Order: sequence, then structure tokens, then C-alpha cells
Amino acid sequence: MKLILILDTPRWAWSMHIVTHNEVPQSFDTEIQLMHLGASWGIFDFDHIEHARKIGYPSSDYFALYAVEDSQPLAKVEVIHIEFETPSGPETMSGIGGVVTRREKSRLGLARELLLDVHKREKASGIRHSLL
Repeated sequence: MKLILILDTPRWAWSMHIVTHNEVPQSFDTEIQLMHLGASWGIFDFDHIEHARKIGYPSSDYFALYAVEDSQPLAKVEVIHIEFETPSGPETMSGIGGVVTRREKSRLGLARELLLDVHKREKASGIRHSLL
């Protein structure tokens, strides 16, 4: 029997999972707002997000990804889509609209994991360009 020890695996990796904004329960709204306020983002609650999407805010289909552990949001990455013209025609570019992590969960690699997931999703959707 071999024992393989992976030393660089973050300690939250076994229980943390990534969900889209569309999968986040409404009960997370208050916790997410506290993360926003901690980062000086101001209030952008679920109702405001839905309204912004309806009037044309250039978000991705999933709006944001969240790192969740024990039914608690730990970090968030918002994703926008920007239309632009190239010599070969119109293209869509992905942009990171914002990244926020709960203060007590900072420096654990949560934002990195979320950004890697965004990259996979955006690449799979055919988007070839991105901005940070």
C-alpha cells in the first residue's frame, strides 16, 4: 500500500465547493452583503442583482461564483461579459467584476480556485479573451 501525502492541498479543499449565483440560496444574501461591506463595495443585494441583469448589466449567465463551506459563503468572484469589435468581427471578452473573501478566510487560495473555475467555464463557452 502506498501513502501519498499532498502537502500543498489547502485544508478547506475537502469540504469547500463552488456554486454559481443562480445556485446560491436567498438565505446567503446577508452573509454576502457583509463580505461586500467589508471590502467597501456597498450594497448590491440579490434583488439589485436581478434588477441589474434585467436591464442589461453585462454579467455572465451565472453572474458570480461562490466558494461555500458548511452552508456559508467564503469568497465570491463576479464575472462580466464585454462586447467588442475586432477586424474579424464582434467578440465577447470576459472580465472579473470583483473578488471578495471573508477576512477570516483570506490567504487560503479561495480566490485562486474561483478564478481557475471561471477560466474553465469561460473557455468552455468559447470566450477567447479575458481581462482582470
